[in-house]
Parts: sequence; C-alpha cells; structure tokens
Amino acid sequence: MPAPSYGPFNRADEEDPGRDRRKEGRALAKRVAALLTMQRVAGAAASPLGFQRLLNAVLCEVGQVISSSVRVVYLRDEQRPVLYGAAAQGVLSGGDLPLGLTYAGKVAERGRPLYVPDVTEDPEYHEWAKVITPLRLLSRIYAPLKVEDRTLGVIALYNWPAHGFSRADLSLLCMVAGPLAAGVANARLCREIERAAMLEERDRLARDLHDTVAQTLGSLMADTGLVDSLLAKGETRRARDELARLRSALHVTATEIRELMDGLRARVGEDEGFLTGLARYVQEFQVKTGIHTEFVVTGEPLMTSPFAALQVQCIVQEALANVRKHARASHAEVRLEYETDAREARLIITDDGLGFDLNEIGESGRVRYGFKTMQERAERIGGLLQVASDPGFGTTITVRITM
Repeated sequence: MPAPSYGPFNRADEEDPGRDRRKEGRALAKRVAALLTMQRVAGAAASPLGFQRLLNAVLCEVGQVISSSVRVVYLRDEQRPVLYGAAAQGVLSGGDLPLGLTYAGKVAERGRPLYVPDVTEDPEYHEWAKVITPLRLLSRIYAPLKVEDRTLGVIALYNWPAHGFSRADLSLLCMVAGPLAAGVANARLCREIERAAMLEERDRLARDLHDTVAQTLGSLMADTGLVDSLLAKGETRRARDELARLRSALHVTATEIRELMDGLRARVGEDEGFLTGLARYVQEFQVKTGIHTEFVVTGEPLMTSPFAALQVQCIVQEALANVRKHARASHAEVRLEYETDAREARLIITDDGLGFDLNEIGESGRVRYGFKTMQERAERIGGLLQVASDPGFGTTITVRITM
C-alpha cells in the first residue's frame, strides 16, 4: 500500500482516460462545488466574524464538500513549539501536539500538504503511538495554513475507514487553506490592534481622571483654607457663600467621576452585545440628566468588530457628555443607520441645545469639548467625523463608518 506522501501532488494522478460522460459530469460538479466553497471561505475570512466563528464556519463549509468524520484546525502556539486544536467538528482527543511528533506537526514544520491513505501501514505512526494517544482514524489529509513563508497552523480531515479520501480531496483542502490562513493572520493582527487600543484606552482614562478630577479636587482642597480664614475673621456670610460654591463644584466633580465609571463599565460590559450596551447607556444618561434622549437603529445591523464597537461607544459617551455640560438641551438623539448594500453605517448624535460657532472649535479652550478626541476615534476605524452647529440651533455630530 502507498506510504504517506507529502506534497507537491498532481490532480492528474487520479484522472482516468476512459471515464464516461457521467463521470465527467460528476467531476465538473465537484469542481464547481469546490470553487463555490473556496469563494464562501474567502468571504468568511474577509468578514468581521469573531475568530472562533470564522474557524467553525470554514469547517462547516469543508464538511459540505469533503465527506469526513472529523475536521480540525490546529494552530501553532505563539510561545511554545506545539500545535493546539483551535476548532474541531467530530470527535477529537484533547492535548497539544508537539511539532515533528505527529502528522499535523510535520506538516506545520515542513509547510507542505500530506495525504495518508492508511495510518496502519506507516511505521512512523506506530512509533508516535508509543508517545502520544493516537486518534483511531485511519485515513487523513492535511493542508498547511501559510501566509508568505510562515506556517500558522494546519487544517486536517480524518475518516474512520482506510482510503477515505482521494488526492482530489486534498487538492480542495489546499484551496480552502489559503483564504483560511489569511483570515487567521488577519484575526491575530486585529487582536493585537485591539490589545494596543485597550492599553491606550486605559492611559486615556488615567489622563481624564487627572485632568477632570484630580486637579479639581486639589483646587477645592486649597479653597477650604479660604473658608477657614473667613471664619477666623468672623466673615460668616462670605464663608457660607464660599461653601455653597464648593458644594456646587463637588457636585460637578462627582458627576464627572460617575460618567468616567459608567463609560468604563460600558466598555467592559461586552457580553450584553454592542447595540444593547449602547441602548442601556443612552437610557441611563436620560435618567441621570433629565434630558429626553432617544436611541434609534435603522436598517439591518452589520457585524461590528470589538475594536470598532469600543470606538463608537466612546464617541457616543463623549458626545453625550458635551450635551450635558454645554448644550443646555432638552432633547437629544443617538441614531445608528445601517446601509447593508454599501456596508456602511452612520452614527448621528443630535441635540436641540445652544449650539455654537464652528469657527470657535480650537479657540478659547473649545478643544476640551472633545471634538479632537472623537475625530481621532473615528479615524482609527476608517471613519469620518463631521460636526454641524449654529448658535441657537443645536448640534449634530455624524460619523460615517465602512463596515
């Protein structure tokens, strides 16, 4: 019987010059199905699916066109020389796979596909079985997940009987492995970007606490000395006026602290979902400020990455904080408009408050109102922020985002 063979391989190996038209039709149908599968896998890899959902979606697609008992995506550990099972469908024993000690490990090391018609006829397999617990699946095919010269992992299919796969099956698996590898690389890059963004967000929160809270509290502590001085001089009326001013300043500071804490809670409360979290935040803003505030969603919601969701949440929080502090508004609205065909979303935040002269942004301390911060957040997710306002006619902030 043939021994396991590592690529390259030739689809022509299985061609039968004497096959009839019916066989040709089946082959053509299988090729069309393969191309459609590759297209769907490429689409899944390019979409903002969560990492685990991407792997599971690809395994489902592969299972539709290649009959298999078990399907697994193994990924290389970024810290240790092992593979781990990142996603599986069927029965799979747990544990890491050392590189070089299993078929999947060898494929990851060599970066070439592997066709194993019957593991029982391979002496090397029996040597491995003395060290690790083997999978009792006789027929196997493996394709490396490669991006440029890097092998990120392996996609493997298993069948219980021997000779359960053909080389044409391996050819199709290799076609699928390309876009899947690109999706894995993209997901890992997004994860690194999100990790960096979270660290940046933590630093920004520390700056906000210093700028809006620590400085105010330091000033208030100094002002208490003035109250002591006035009382010592018997100027009771002035001391009372100063205490009233301090009480008002403390109320503003307490409100700012609550906003910072509410914002932090909204950013870590991801389990409830992006839109649900925004709706809850808007509702809480209305209750705490007395400003009638609506949250409206139109169109079919598009998938939003955690990083993009974080930036949108922060823009909404900053905009509503401006409404509370400066607008003197009685009504505000947060609207998300989805355009599925264009894969675009618009975030529109409006209020009926005082408004202002746009030429004053950046002058007289207007930068502190947060427009610069909101613009930076929009740019991080490829968006464009626009501000429209006139004195006496409220303010509208619009963010266009390509999903």
